[in-house]
Amino acid sequence: MSHWEAQNALQWEKLHFLLDHRERPAVLWVTCNSFRHRKQLQDTFKVQFSHFQHHEIDLKTYAGQSAKQFFQASLPPAVNGSMRVIHVGGLETLVAAGAGKDKTKLFEALNFEREVLFHELSAHLVFWTESFSQLQVQRYAPDFWDWLIDKITFEYPPVIPEYNGGIWDHDTRAVAGEQRHELVEQTLRYLQSLDSPDTPATDQLSLLEAISENYFQLQDYRQAWHYIEKALALSGEGVSTYLRNLAGHTLLVFGEYDRAKELYEINLTYYQKVGDLVGEGVALNDLGQIFQALGDYETALRHLEKSLKISRQIGSRNEEGTTLNNIGGLFIERGEYDKAIQFLEKSLSIRSEIGDKIGEATTLNNISQVYQMRGELNLALVYLNRSIGISQEIGARSIMAKTLNNIGTIFLKMKSFSEAKEYFEKSMQLYTEIGDQEGTANELANIGNIYFQLNEYNISLQYLQNGLSIMQKIGKKSKEGTILNNIGQVYLATGDHDTALNYISASLQIQREIGGNHNLAVALSNIAAIFFERKGNIESALPLFWESYKIFQRIGSPNDNIPSKYLNAIRAQLGEARFNEILASLPDDTH
Repeated sequence: MSHWEAQNALQWEKLHFLLDHRERPAVLWVTCNSFRHRKQLQDTFKVQFSHFQHHEIDLKTYAGQSAKQFFQASLPPAVNGSMRVIHVGGLETLVAAGAGKDKTKLFEALNFEREVLFHELSAHLVFWTESFSQLQVQRYAPDFWDWLIDKITFEYPPVIPEYNGGIWDHDTRAVAGEQRHELVEQTLRYLQSLDSPDTPATDQLSLLEAISENYFQLQDYRQAWHYIEKALALSGEGVSTYLRNLAGHTLLVFGEYDRAKELYEINLTYYQKVGDLVGEGVALNDLGQIFQALGDYETALRHLEKSLKISRQIGSRNEEGTTLNNIGGLFIERGEYDKAIQFLEKSLSIRSEIGDKIGEATTLNNISQVYQMRGELNLALVYLNRSIGISQEIGARSIMAKTLNNIGTIFLKMKSFSEAKEYFEKSMQLYTEIGDQEGTANELANIGNIYFQLNEYNISLQYLQNGLSIMQKIGKKSKEGTILNNIGQVYLATGDHDTALNYISASLQIQREIGGNHNLAVALSNIAAIFFERKGNIESALPLFWESYKIFQRIGSPNDNIPSKYLNAIRAQLGEARFNEILASLPDDTH
């Protein structure tokens, strides 16, 4: 008998002693270092303890309720008074789950309800897991782990690379990208080794979900979606909230907002039905991002504010930091920079405090955008340099792409066109590699703007039209409006004033619909300039310049000097009396 066989035989003896000589239910923890052998162990367990009723439950269906309620609900009535056994699986998937909300709730429930499970649950409770998940329980549910007496460990020689269940865990975000790629390849090999009709679907599903999550966090969204589709097909009607959430996140990157919105709404309904505040807060946040992408800022803000309230109510610092950042980003798009800074600074403080590197780099980027829009370019670069250092450290390509874009934008404002183009092209390459359509379209538009400033209008239009086509395809209304305005500027420069007016008017209509203050003010000034300079209609230009000026002032933008210059010229031409008469006739909300 080998060492492994001898040790495992002792574990079986221990199990028989614990269960055969026990009159009341027990809570057992069974660890196995081999994913494949664990299924065999469970089957053997059922044979050796055939006098028990055996029931299985998967923790992927856990939704934040009390532990007792969750386990008791899975129990059918006892037959002939025999003892029942609940076999608990799926902990590795819950541990690997992206945001970890249900994981946290489960660990809290195990900590606080350990005595309840022991005294009040009318069945043996057997947790089947592997070493990584065990370490997570020791870390996050220490009271439960220390309380557990009956711990069984089976070990087998390592024949194939082991799936460790923790391939991606948000508590280890700083793991190098190369290590994550290695873990993905390791898990893929293991998944292939399980390619057998006898392999339980739940085992394959757990691996597919872990692989999908890894590829998503590596920003390889096309590969992530490839495995998400496999997992969805394998799940059938029983798609987990975790998988649905991951699918929604990936569709959001691809710009398929309606499909992502549908998945998030299903999750929200489910979480509200079961009373899971953690899940509800996450779903509200996700939907807020969707409505923002669609340009419905008011609805987005309502969802985000509800999510923020819940995160504070339950004490989730991670979710609070995320939601504060997202609200700040929304106010950036609306051009309300003072409000944006307030929320972003709070988010940065929390994310730095809890060690959320990805979140910290993201918020630094967003803060830089505020200072960039205000014309404080040197201060914006300070925040970008901090962000790019973190992005390089953790291998976050999506954030790296955004940071490169923002640096390019600053060089563009400095009229350093070759440097700006270099950064935009690097950013576009990264966005294209990871399948981020919005990012790719944004860089096409940015390069088009460079050629516009170099007076190469035909090349500029090619880039801008390509970017516009993608934005219209994915439904990104705010960016669509921006590119329409930029195309109008190109036609204006070529002397085609009517075409220019059509494009800028289309941009203005979108900005009014979505409430994008900064871009609305820009479009108003651009249309007013056409009436003033090209058509000689200064009385039609005055209300537009005035509205633009008031918006720029309200949001604290230095661009208020542009309509201000024109307003002074119009006052000089019309005279003070006529100037004030026209302003007095305007609606109150423009004063």
